[in-house]
Amino acid sequence: MARKPRLHIPGALYHVILRGNARQDIFFTPEDRGAFYELLAEGVRRFGYRVHAFCLMSNHVHLALQAGDESLSRGLQNLAFRYTRHVNTARKRAGTGALHPPEPGARRHGGRGCCLPLERPSRLPG
Repeated sequence: MARKPRLHIPGALYHVILRGNARQDIFFTPEDRGAFYELLAEGVRRFGYRVHAFCLMSNHVHLALQAGDESLSRGLQNLAFRYTRHVNTARKRAGTGALHPPEPGARRHGGRGCCLPLERPSRLPG
């Protein structure tokens, strides 16, 4: 049975977690983190979501995102796929992936003031 589509509400804030495959590390070098930043910034431009905050841990990522008009799922799937390809190429390995896309139960935060504003990194537009 196919899973239900994720709820998409333009303008809503979402707390998204991307985890490593089997909770393995996903960042191995500072260059990996830089590649993730670049792909995240590209996703902002391509898919129209806004990044309010993020935290890169060794084996997972927390993102506070505001959905745009385009499905957030498409942008996150693209991010996870492209970052996985980066890791697999850099480590000279093949496999199903370094990242699992967010689960259907990703929490959506509604209303204003639910996320603390953080200073925006200069590398991320929006």
